[in-house]
Amino acid sequence: MFIYTHVPFCLSHCIYCDFYVQLEKYGGKTGFMDSLLNEFTQRLKMQQVIPAEGHHALDSLYVGGGTPSLLQASELRRLIQAVLKYTELTALSELTLEANPGAMKDSPERYLDIGFNRVSVGVQSFNNTELRRLSRIHRAEDAVVFIKNLKTAGFENISIDLMYGLPDQTLDSWRQTLEQTLKLDVSHVSMYGLKVEEGTPLERLVAMGAYPMPNEETHVAMYFEGITMLKSAGFEHYEFSNFARSGCVSRHNLNYWDNGEFLALGPSAHGYMNEVRYETVRDLAGWKTNPLAGTRHKCSPKEQLENALIFGLRKRKGVHITELEMRHQINFHERYGHILKKYEAENCFHLKDGYLRLNLSAIPVSNALLAEFLD
Repeated sequence: MFIYTHVPFCLSHCIYCDFYVQLEKYGGKTGFMDSLLNEFTQRLKMQQVIPAEGHHALDSLYVGGGTPSLLQASELRRLIQAVLKYTELTALSELTLEANPGAMKDSPERYLDIGFNRVSVGVQSFNNTELRRLSRIHRAEDAVVFIKNLKTAGFENISIDLMYGLPDQTLDSWRQTLEQTLKLDVSHVSMYGLKVEEGTPLERLVAMGAYPMPNEETHVAMYFEGITMLKSAGFEHYEFSNFARSGCVSRHNLNYWDNGEFLALGPSAHGYMNEVRYETVRDLAGWKTNPLAGTRHKCSPKEQLENALIFGLRKRKGVHITELEMRHQINFHERYGHILKKYEAENCFHLKDGYLRLNLSAIPVSNALLAEFLD
């Protein structure tokens, strides 16, 4: 069983972020966990997730946000205890807490003691000028100390998020961020190209010319430089933006790219259960009043097939064609062979050992390629 929980609280709202967040200083944390546990039990009944005859194994509990490390360990223990009433821990169970440097209410040891075995740290950059431009409230040296403290506390599985394509970022400063990342010897790295989201303060600053962005050529060069440096250091490149040491591939991430089902909780959370995609309301007060409110969408067989392809082709392993054909009752080459033929000269796709995947050189134009599979 896979569970995602959105905790919306943050100390500040970063200028590039379009996620739903609630600033901690405005309150809202009171009663949050009660509402979250109420939603959990209601969704179990509504989705008929847990069979009466026994428990499911807990594959992954991912507590994201926002900054969920602003919740005390005692509060998060209630969530873990509630989940374990209906699921069972295994040797493979992954319990992830997202955290930001300087924004952890309790000591790392407390979160380890209550059951978390993985921490995902929002670093973004190890360059202080770049961090200020993103309106991050921590410094590069804070992130270094924070990650070292996590290790000292006993966390062995630590992931960090990085961003490239930042305002005024250069290829050299990006290399320095990657070099610092490798010095810290973490087990997982997610690196994302900065996207200027509509309606964010960053969009206005870019439009004014106040925040010069790297050109497309530099943006692509940064992506491939990240791949080169991380793979050279022994990381497996298992998804477009994700890299892992041996045995540390994120189960939460893989389930998403496998188009697997997952229960999602919290305001503005997106879930997928019983072929239904749902989103809770993007409002803390409204969600507390009715946690099951929001939108629901039954996925048609065609949509399920499209999702299996466009999500699965993000994995470096790709999509197993025979399994896809059996699950969706199609002949892949009759339905999509013209797409492979169309891009044959550009060498965008690779079919080997039953797996179809995008070649590395095609990833920068993957959005257009994946859109070909949409009806």
